[in-house]
Amino acid sequence: MERLDAKHGIAFAKHLYSSRRTAMFPSALISSLQTIAPFEIFTVTLFSSNRPPIFLDGNLQDFVSQAIIDKFLSGTYLLDAVYTACCAKVLPGLYRLSELAPDNYFSSEFYNSSDFHPCVSEDAGSLAEEIVYMAQPIDNVYLVISLMRRNGMQAFDSIEFENLKLLEPVILETSVEHWRGESEKFLKPDLPKSESTLEKAFVTFAKEKLSPREQTIVSLLLRGHSTLSVAHNLDIAEGTAKVHRRNIYDKLRITSQAEMFLMFCSHVIDTK
Repeated sequence: MERLDAKHGIAFAKHLYSSRRTAMFPSALISSLQTIAPFEIFTVTLFSSNRPPIFLDGNLQDFVSQAIIDKFLSGTYLLDAVYTACCAKVLPGLYRLSELAPDNYFSSEFYNSSDFHPCVSEDAGSLAEEIVYMAQPIDNVYLVISLMRRNGMQAFDSIEFENLKLLEPVILETSVEHWRGESEKFLKPDLPKSESTLEKAFVTFAKEKLSPREQTIVSLLLRGHSTLSVAHNLDIAEGTAKVHRRNIYDKLRITSQAEMFLMFCSHVIDTK
């Protein structure tokens, strides 16, 4: 892949600007991006800290079942690194998922679960890489364009990422303009808000068994933090974090983080 030259960059921009107010824009955007850095899966999603996400476009249904997508939208999105980045109010831009995710996220149960992660299939396993354009059309709403390569492909190389980064202003501006109406409807007062925000989901999980401190540790572990990262975030020794984790397992009568993950998934889905 060669670096994008001015001629191709200008042609790319003209193509998107000319179609941004038409129904052809999504296909124009994706086909143009494919010429810069090929990918297999893409999604266009609206995220907010207090509502379930909404898929606006994409080909996800070609790779996973509707049942898995429904589980994600019912609550397991709370463990998704993009959602937590939105809650943390990351600046708009292009990111590798590895820039947004906690240190242990890519070996977490959620990321590798074909039953709960909508971008993982039983046939292909987890992703080779995901990169995301994150735009903010209005306050408290993120418009996220995810480009994904499944296992068997290479991660996006430095030149591909650099080319996509050069196009970032054009892609964010035209996408925000095209999907602004959908973004505004997303926050209409008459639409139901999520009853399971990130904070509430973990506060209500096993609340009769765990202390608030232990619930905080559960939230960090399930979102993909290692015990070392938990210790750093809570300003405690790593050994103390490990003791807390053992105590949590004892109180929940489990022996592994995988069991804790399944318990949490059942909790967020059952309480919808």
